[in-house]
Amino acid sequence: MARKLIWVLFVVVVFGGVVASAADHNETAAGIDEDEDVETFEQLEKKIKANVGNLVKMVLPHLMRGSSDAKVSGPCSASIIKVISGIRQLREWAMRMIDATGKLPPGILEGTSFAIGDYDECLDIAVGKKDEIPLTPEQTIFTGQYCLIELNRPDTINRAIAEYENGNLDAPIAKTKTFLNMFVRYKHLTNNTMKIGLCVPSKCSKEDIKNIMNSESLRSHIGRVNVPYCEVKGESQSSMEQIILLCILGFISCCLVLGTIVDAFYRLQNDTQNIKRETPSYFCQIVRKFSLYGNALTVLSTERKSDGLGCLCGLRTLIVTMIIYSHSYAYLHRLHFQKYSKAANFIRFFDSFTFSGVGNGSVMLDSLIFVAAVSITYNRWRFVSEGLKVNLDIIKLLIRRYFRLSAAQLLVISLFLLFPMIGSGPFWTAYMTPIMENCHQRWWLNILFISNFWESTDVCLYHTWILSLLMQLTIIGVIVMCILKRSMRFGVFFMILLILSGVIFVAIMTALHELPGGLAFYMLDKRTFPIAWRDVFTKPFDHIGPFCIGLLTGYFLALKKDRLCMSRITSVLLWCVSIVCTTSVMFGLYSYRHGQKIETPLATFYALMHRNVWCIGIGWMVIACTTHHGGPISRVLKSSTFVPLDRLCYLAYLIHLPIMHYHSATIRNRFYMGHLEILFMAISYISLAFTASFLLNIMFVEPYYAIEKHVSSFFRVKSKVNFHSNTALNEISVPDSIVAPKLTTISNGCVNLGYSKKLDGF
Repeated sequence: MARKLIWVLFVVVVFGGVVASAADHNETAAGIDEDEDVETFEQLEKKIKANVGNLVKMVLPHLMRGSSDAKVSGPCSASIIKVISGIRQLREWAMRMIDATGKLPPGILEGTSFAIGDYDECLDIAVGKKDEIPLTPEQTIFTGQYCLIELNRPDTINRAIAEYENGNLDAPIAKTKTFLNMFVRYKHLTNNTMKIGLCVPSKCSKEDIKNIMNSESLRSHIGRVNVPYCEVKGESQSSMEQIILLCILGFISCCLVLGTIVDAFYRLQNDTQNIKRETPSYFCQIVRKFSLYGNALTVLSTERKSDGLGCLCGLRTLIVTMIIYSHSYAYLHRLHFQKYSKAANFIRFFDSFTFSGVGNGSVMLDSLIFVAAVSITYNRWRFVSEGLKVNLDIIKLLIRRYFRLSAAQLLVISLFLLFPMIGSGPFWTAYMTPIMENCHQRWWLNILFISNFWESTDVCLYHTWILSLLMQLTIIGVIVMCILKRSMRFGVFFMILLILSGVIFVAIMTALHELPGGLAFYMLDKRTFPIAWRDVFTKPFDHIGPFCIGLLTGYFLALKKDRLCMSRITSVLLWCVSIVCTTSVMFGLYSYRHGQKIETPLATFYALMHRNVWCIGIGWMVIACTTHHGGPISRVLKSSTFVPLDRLCYLAYLIHLPIMHYHSATIRNRFYMGHLEILFMAISYISLAFTASFLLNIMFVEPYYAIEKHVSSFFRVKSKVNFHSNTALNEISVPDSIVAPKLTTISNGCVNLGYSKKLDGF
């Protein structure tokens, strides 16, 4: 009743003056004597006060009866009476409370389900003892408090939707010709609730507001209401972990300043004397690795050490960019669509044939897995001469990869935990609090690389599941390489068995649970989508095929030494096959874009084939570009512009979703769901992600490499050779490059799993 009273009073106050002015205008136009006195401002003000006073007298008995039904504290009741008095007297602070409260928005039938109100206006309200602006906290009676209330969908509709989702296509809600059938179409967009921002006095607690909104006099009209949280200005405080993280960040900043100064001193000294000075001590080398200028030159360098697999730099950059663009439309968060007006446009997007490339974009993650696998085998067999055995160096691969993946995740999680110190908004608590709690309680899932076996809603930064998957697949890849080293025939046979096992697993799960063929966004089925995501998509068997295809591709290129002789006609035919494979995967389910049920045989066939077929198409692209059969595509992907961007891809992927979370949580108004608006947002996200990745690389990653190199030097075994023909000669250390090819230099300027100096990731 209080909320209804506020809305009614607001309408009376806003439109009272307009109606009065219009009436005066009409009277003058009708021929009223022009000499008659014109109504003064004081008279208009009294008229509005009288109207508001009469309205308050009408609703006050209902308000008192509602307050008696609800258990409201004394200070809250007193502050509400103060607000009513302020409204009767047209006080500015009272009208601001009405103005800051969210009103039912237009476009509710189009998926608009969030009336934000004015968050900052509400929190800036302060009421003094004499209705004046208080100059000190002691003079303040109460301040504005922003509360988010949730109007839940009626239980009858929820049961009807559940009946329809369980397979009863003849459910009444699906066949009704009233507007109620929209709940079936938009069930994933509204999250079953309408969220409204309410500005109330700070003397009222969350329980007071909840009791008022659920009183008998209101519940019969608006149903059950939840109050997730209420916020008052200046309530947030820094936690102990945030203080510790800030101290660590301050220490690193001091090291960066010192390193930059030392590096500048050496550079200026060398430039002024124009001579080659003695190599500085190892300690000075580590200190210089904290130089922002020197690290920036390293990260932005376009130098390549080899042309092999140079196309992966451009390919990986395009894949990460496409993933960020897809996430700009939608990602896994239960409140994602509630920040949009006309969110129903998202469903209409799938009527466009070209949008299937975005809707079925989950295969982009398989592209990352494929690229990672190619680097593993290629960088171990490429420079091995015939007759020599390849040095797998498995321990180094696993240890280095584990620590680099873990360090990057800890870095991003730490920065994410600092976001509450620089962020706020009406959507902040509802949007960010569940993710923050996951990071506080279950960050160790990311370090143990088992997050893909947990519910995505319980994981800190759910998109890191692919890193857990990559680590698990790397262990499988180590076993494959050991077999491949002993026998090429058995190694290839073992990879084929792994691909078949993945195919069988996916086929069984798809047929058993009657899942859709792919994890496309247009498969908006609340029953099957969680099963497909939790039990299939995030598990290793669904991606073991692309990984093994990548291992085979890298091994094939290494044996061929980047040379492959074929006719132009054969090359064109293979390019055509590659294009057919990729386009059939992207657009093969277009006819099912509205979520119609796919026949189980067709769904099973598509599910077990589409990821492998996609990677076969990408595999030919990599082979063609590496063996000089790529034409203009090869020249584009091998462009030197992609070399520094490739170094930034891993952290750009990690940081892009926290940036999206931060932007969504700090909104002050709804976004419009449209292609052009999403494109502008995606460009901003991509630019911010790569910029943040660049800063993180020069501040943290490059210094980490220097420390890692220093630590690993203590465990490095130096090879020695004895010259028995001359007893006067001592044992002489032999460089590693003589004993075995130094694979650490084969980075191609790209991200190289296990051996690259760049951040170990994809």
